[in-house]
Amino acid sequence: MKENSNNLNNNLINKLNKKNKELKCIIKKNKENYIKLLSDYENLNKRFNKEKINIIKLSKKDLILDLLLIIDDFERSFDYIKKKSTYIGIKLIYKKFINLLKKHGVSKSSTKIGDEFDYNKHEVISKKNTNKHVNKVVNILQRGYLLNNILIRYDKIIIGI
Repeated sequence: MKENSNNLNNNLINKLNKKNKELKCIIKKNKENYIKLLSDYENLNKRFNKEKINIIKLSKKDLILDLLLIIDDFERSFDYIKKKSTYIGIKLIYKKFINLLKKHGVSKSSTKIGDEFDYNKHEVISKKNTNKHVNKVVNILQRGYLLNNILIRYDKIIIGI
């Protein structure tokens, strides 16, 4: 009888140990899943916040692109103005306009004649035969612009071939 009781107790202990092991394994897996899900959530939250910041930064983009067309007209008009007083007056308005755009995070691209062609910031409008400036900017037809250091308009250029 005592032996039977010991066997039952041992059997019960073995079952409980086995169940305990299974539960510990389940707890471990659940903890790993929790950590993974928490990490995924934190990464998603970071990405969401970055995208939200970019949306806020670029919320003015369409307005700025329309205003840049006026800047282009100003710049082209400087070549055709005959009277010096008219030129000075228009140049003053132009500078005020540029300063207003700068105040709102707009800046001109830094592309210069002779720079290497970069598809990330240049749009090739034409090509020109040249021996010296192969695959380099030989003329800037329309300036590119950045809004809060994010490119919103490519430089329209002519490259040498």
